[in-house]
Amino acid sequence: MPRVILFFLFGLQLLTVPVAAQRNIKDSLNSLLKTQLTPIAKIDVLNQLAYQYYDYNDSLALNYADEALRLAKQVNYPKGMK
Repeated sequence: MPRVILFFLFGLQLLTVPVAAQRNIKDSLNSLLKTQLTPIAKIDVLNQLAYQYYDYNDSLALNYADEALRLAKQVNYPKGMK
């Protein structure tokens, strides 16, 4: 019985690691967004944030994507208009 509990706890720990890693990516991208970036770099970060939030907070993802699209049109950056 203790062996089953040990395997269960180990499996549970493996499930929490990806969630923590994704949170770190979002935090890093948000921190990067607050720095001085070129317009193209800002568009790329906004698109990455939209992708990261796609499954978790779709309204926030849409806000990031809309902002990226608006800026990409302003600076004529086709890659940012994906």
